[in-house]
Amino acid sequence: MSTPALSRPRRPAPVFIVDAAELSRFRTWLVGRGYSDHTAGTWARAVRLARAAGIESDADVDARFGALRQDTRTSYRTALREFNRFREAV
Repeated sequence: MSTPALSRPRRPAPVFIVDAAELSRFRTWLVGRGYSDHTAGTWARAVRLARAAGIESDADVDARFGALRQDTRTSYRTALREFNRFREAV
């Protein structure tokens, strides 16, 4: 019997953790700019999930989340763009 070939271990995607307090400030900032609390919460969750998956910018969304529906990926991209605007503004 032969031994099975060893497969290369996959490198985990880098994780970009976003502090819960920063996400809370982001939500408050969005509401202050006229977005609904629901939209602010949705985008804060999208940022948290995207960053935890190793996505740092909106340009990385399709490569990492390609299996998701187009409108879902669009929401992730918008959330990440707004998060970057938030970080520049504060």
